[in-house]
Amino acid sequence: ATYRNKFVLLYFGFTRCPDICPSELLKVGDTLDLLGAENLADLKTLFVSVDPNRDTLQQLRVYAEDFHPTIEYLTGTKDMIAAITKAYRVYFIKANESEVDDEVR
Repeated sequence: ATYRNKFVLLYFGFTRCPDICPSELLKVGDTLDLLGAENLADLKTLFVSVDPNRDTLQQLRVYAEDFHPTIEYLTGTKDMIAAITKAYRVYFIKANESEVDDEVR
């Protein structure tokens, strides 16, 4: 996808984030609603997963159901995630991988 000549709002997170990611994505959605459909044509909102091992495309689809419909959800390989987080100076700590996620459908 190309984002040339677009404004891009990037949000880095992961679907097993219990509090902060969902709260902030709801705020992003509220802001997108305030902007109105006519102003969203030049804005792309992207959620970039920093947990490519657990955030599969299926998991991202399920997660996306709870948030604004214009948000696009991206993931990639570990190397791709490392490159983009380095480029944007994003710091993150991986959550406990032994957790069972009740929301996976």
